[in-house]
Amino acid sequence: MGWIERLEKRFGKYSVKNLMVYLIAINVIGFIILKVSPESFFYYLSMNPAAVMQGQIWRIVSFILFPSSTSLFGLIIYVYVYYMLGSTLERIWGSFTFGLYMLTGIVIHILGAMIIYWTTGFNVEWTYSLQFLYMSMFLTFALTFPEAQFLLFFFLPIKAKWFALIDAAYFVFLFVMGTKTSRIQIIMAMLNFLIFFLSMHGKDLKARARKNSWQNAAGGPRKTGPGPAGGPKNGGWQNATGKLAGGGKGYNSAGQTVYGGGQSRTMPGKKVGYGPGGAVMHRCCVCGITELDDPEMEFRYCSQCEGQYEYCADHLFTHKHVKS
Repeated sequence: MGWIERLEKRFGKYSVKNLMVYLIAINVIGFIILKVSPESFFYYLSMNPAAVMQGQIWRIVSFILFPSSTSLFGLIIYVYVYYMLGSTLERIWGSFTFGLYMLTGIVIHILGAMIIYWTTGFNVEWTYSLQFLYMSMFLTFALTFPEAQFLLFFFLPIKAKWFALIDAAYFVFLFVMGTKTSRIQIIMAMLNFLIFFLSMHGKDLKARARKNSWQNAAGGPRKTGPGPAGGPKNGGWQNATGKLAGGGKGYNSAGQTVYGGGQSRTMPGKKVGYGPGGAVMHRCCVCGITELDDPEMEFRYCSQCEGQYEYCADHLFTHKHVKS
């Protein structure tokens, strides 16, 4: 169990659902304040470490009101993209992990601005904001699920990895050509990104190793057919295609007997499938993880796959749907 899972087990009850809606509302409120009274934003709300040291403590929180764009059209585009991305991340990561990502990013931005002021005397510009933190969400998601698709402008499908390349190029451009404040924001956002990506990537490496071991134990994809009426044959557990390997027979968590050819029939009370490591109730059709590997993992059947295909939470929204 990783550090994120341990924190979720202890503090998960405090997670905020639909967090992106609240963050978007903060952007909209900040945009209105900036347009109605930019002087008020500059003098009272923007990040200013020197003013914080003089007692204006609220600035370490109020600076998040600065909108991602100062133009109405730009704000509409950002709001749409942020909502699409944030809601997807929350659905896949869970409310706690997504909230932790944003909270950690905000804390890093605050500490970064203050530490730089304490060590160098540099006071960040009043435009210091969370813009790059929002943008870094896409890098985290795209590098975890590169083949996942988004509907750009509601109709144009585009893979996350291509969005990530554009995002990364924009980061590099602004780091080279932008102001010192922009560079600080990028560094803070990337630091948060690296913390979470390395945590999740380490989990992904373990999943890949488990997947390879699982497929090797199954002897790779093989032709399957209806199993005999007897007990498990050749292990009787699902291979990489989601079918039972070797024409064997086993039971899935829906209480059904599953044969090598993908046939099934209801078997009330039989909620056991057979795998190399022993009897299990759940097994992901993509990576082979079971509840024995990770007791905290959730498993679901995909309603868009034709047949009984069960997936772990990491692959439920990112797998390729099986069509007969």
